[in-house]
Amino acid sequence: MSFELPGVALHAWVDESVHVDAGLYVLAAAVASTEACDAHRDALRPLARPARQRTHWKFEDDKDRRRLIEALSGLELRHVVAVASPIDHKRQERARRKCLERLMPRLAEVGVTQVWFESRSEGQDKKDRPPSRRAHAVDP
Repeated sequence: MSFELPGVALHAWVDESVHVDAGLYVLAAAVASTEACDAHRDALRPLARPARQRTHWKFEDDKDRRRLIEALSGLELRHVVAVASPIDHKRQERARRKCLERLMPRLAEVGVTQVWFESRSEGQDKKDRPPSRRAHAVDP
């Protein structure tokens, strides 16, 4: 599968989903051209509840999730997903690291130049940063 867009800068937004009972650790990236980012934000911003000022699947009720699905399905996005399985619930950071090792080079292959991660705790965020800028093809 290829979705490189020659001459178009791409950005990615990455979030995790952990399903310990199913033994799955998932890192999923939504990829968009930089030219489309403002339009995507404009389409999604009205869906955020005023008290939160942003959307997050974990906190949305079924009605809001359906609205998000409808809005997202209309956006020009591509996705890259890395899955670690099986995982030991005590070693989730290892599963995340393994997903990053697969995800980051793939994002670079398709032309992503900048990546944003959903913030976790400060200590966990530091673990996502490579020890050297050369450790990942695209800096997290």
